[in-house]
Amino acid sequence: QFDIERVEIIKGPASLQYGSDGLGGVINIMPGRMLPNNTVVGSVMGVFKSNNDHFGGSARVGVNIDDIFVNARYSNQAFADYSVPATSFSYNNFILPIENNRLKNTAGQEENISISAGIKRTWGITRLLFSKYSLDAGLFSGAVGFPTSYALNDDGNWRDLDVPKQAVTHYRASINHTFFLGEDHFVLDAGFQRNLRREFSFPEFHSIPSSLIDPNNTLALELNLETYSIAAHYEDHVNSNLKAVYGANVQWQYNTRGGFEFLLPDFQTFRSGIFTIVERTISPDWLINGGVRFDFATNTNDYFRQNVWNSNEVIIDSLTAPFSEREFFNWSASLGSNWTLQESKYVIKANIGKSFRVPYPAETVSNGIHHGTFRHEQGTPNLDSEHGYQLDASLDWDLGNFTGGIALYANYFENYIYLGPTFPAQFSPLPEAGQIFRYRQDDAIYAGGELQWEWEILPYLHLKQAADFVQSYNPKTGLALPFTPQPSVRTDVRFEPSLHFLDDTFLEISHQYHFAATGRFRVDRSERSTPAYQLWGIGLGTELKFGKQHIELNAQVQNLFDTFYLAHLSRYRLLNIPEQGRNIVISMKVPFQGKINSL
Repeated sequence: QFDIERVEIIKGPASLQYGSDGLGGVINIMPGRMLPNNTVVGSVMGVFKSNNDHFGGSARVGVNIDDIFVNARYSNQAFADYSVPATSFSYNNFILPIENNRLKNTAGQEENISISAGIKRTWGITRLLFSKYSLDAGLFSGAVGFPTSYALNDDGNWRDLDVPKQAVTHYRASINHTFFLGEDHFVLDAGFQRNLRREFSFPEFHSIPSSLIDPNNTLALELNLETYSIAAHYEDHVNSNLKAVYGANVQWQYNTRGGFEFLLPDFQTFRSGIFTIVERTISPDWLINGGVRFDFATNTNDYFRQNVWNSNEVIIDSLTAPFSEREFFNWSASLGSNWTLQESKYVIKANIGKSFRVPYPAETVSNGIHHGTFRHEQGTPNLDSEHGYQLDASLDWDLGNFTGGIALYANYFENYIYLGPTFPAQFSPLPEAGQIFRYRQDDAIYAGGELQWEWEILPYLHLKQAADFVQSYNPKTGLALPFTPQPSVRTDVRFEPSLHFLDDTFLEISHQYHFAATGRFRVDRSERSTPAYQLWGIGLGTELKFGKQHIELNAQVQNLFDTFYLAHLSRYRLLNIPEQGRNIVISMKVPFQGKINSL
């Protein structure tokens, strides 16, 4: 997260550039801004979190000489087992201990290195990027088979990693080139990513006969996913009131598996699309835009079968994934409008659109334990494409000391793909693997809204509030869809005194209230209810000055009263394990900048 400088949220027709299923919104992680010419910038950052004795740091340096620029960052974070306000958890009707309030084997370490370089000339800008991210983290033993007493007993070391655990390495290399063509421009992106995920556990947890067990092999699961992508678009400024964007993108993915456990077979996917987006300025206060996109996709997966044995080494079942090769073709479109009223005091936006989404192999041919979720996930072959029809509208206002916005949306989906618990409840043939959750397809309705506002009561006193609500409905069952977020309200009171020796000083008190997820309109069949909860927090920040040098300091206390609460979307909710307890977070950033001579 240290490496992200700019993020934008894209809604409406502009989202068609990124895919056929993003009309509800696209989060675009953008490249950092180019440094001013002949400058060097950098920063050193550090963060500490008390709950899991987390220590992290990041260092960055960037230089631009005659519009040839290089930027590099290195980050490292290490953390111990995290604390929860509980002393026990439940596993298949057994009550098991959480010693010293620490969830054992949840420690880990992550490391990231990224390097980018580029050149800017009158003909355009070229950027090259390489990054490597790695994570080594434990898996709480209660999510991988029945936990032994050894796996739960405090060994006196909160930072060690034991089996079960996971190791992730992600490589990324990309090139981006922007050609300047007068007022127009052409952009070409090409990239490669390799994500290697490995999970380690003991073979005896998976009902494998002793005659087939290699005691030196703890590699349970290996998923090696390679992604190749190319995208291009041309932005044509037809005249001062009309702009058009034409583009295409292609993506290939190849996944290979390994290990003595099965979740996904080898598979290949292909995604391609062409699109056009047009933006028309009707008047200085009224803009309309629209777009259409056509996509072609394929999913291909190999056949795989893995036997399931009982304690007498007799085959009693099998986990299979059938061979499949399918093609998908469809279209998506969107139309939107933007009105500005009363000298930009009010902005009204509205969008209507049609989207579609191709099922992913994890939704069609998965069949195994998804560790860390305490469930056996099973795909459904021959799922159809998911089609959605969206309508959203928003109003933003800026009245000086009172700003805010409200957004409402309604979505209707045909053949909506979702993961839900089996009903009547079915349980995995694997030992201690929990209930089977299966991907299924039904028509569905999603509707909701967001409200946020800020009132500047005094120049140094601000009151902010944000609320969100999502309602899902399955017309077939008359119930909500599983994993629907709880409605919530967040309130912040922020005090910003004017101090001569300190800049940007603030003290903030925050409160969150999350409503209960219970009843037919909040949870699906066989899905557990979640009680309401509220959280308090405080924050403090300032910027110290030492001549031209600034140091940014921030501190906050999350879950101030060490509240026991269950988040409805938490994977550990099935084990009655609460979220993290009280957490003190302290961060510091020391930026620097200077001028350098041209070559």
